[in-house]
Amino acid sequence: MSELPLRSEIEPAYKWDLATIYPTDDAWRDAMRAFAEKLQEAARFRGHLGDSPAVLAEWLEQWQALRREFGRLFVYASSQQALDTTDQTAAANYGQAVSLYAQVMAAGAFAEPEMLT
Repeated sequence: MSELPLRSEIEPAYKWDLATIYPTDDAWRDAMRAFAEKLQEAARFRGHLGDSPAVLAEWLEQWQALRREFGRLFVYASSQQALDTTDQTAAANYGQAVSLYAQVMAAGAFAEPEMLT
């Protein structure tokens, strides 16, 4: 049985190019910080989704944009971690992304009960 080649031995055409998502880890970290601030801003909708159809529509648009942006953050971190499971920096980034996921879900937890009422 042959051994798997090292990542450095694999042609670039067969590797994920995470730079198409974020050019560097620093850019990803900056995006994480900016996202956390945007997530905090979403709290202004809590208790107001029933105020008017316009407020509800604004919430839905903002929530979709937040979820889409989070998806990019998470895919970058999870793909980076999957490239090398021994990379401690990648593991830490993935852990941050998982933690942020919990924050995203908590930030939007109020919406469904408000919409149902």
